[in-house]
Amino acid sequence: MLKQGGTPFLLEFETLPPRAVTSVFATFAVRCQLNRREPAFFAGESIPGAATPGTVPVVVTTQEGNLLGETTFRYIDSNEEGLAESIAVK
Repeated sequence: MLKQGGTPFLLEFETLPPRAVTSVFATFAVRCQLNRREPAFFAGESIPGAATPGTVPVVVTTQEGNLLGETTFRYIDSNEEGLAESIAVK
């Protein structure tokens, strides 16, 4: 069973959320809280693990549940590929 995840990550927004938004939630299969680091970047402490490799949708919302954007994240089998992923929210 694949147990990737656990590493810190950044979400980069192409369209900046309002300045009042200081933290957001990113939902992979589980909901993660991220904190604003720079105007366009929000940092998460740990990417959630996954049972199998593949691409999953990621939904990003405000604390109130307002949609900020959607993207995808690709889990890989690190035995087969190097582990390098970036996430851009559109």
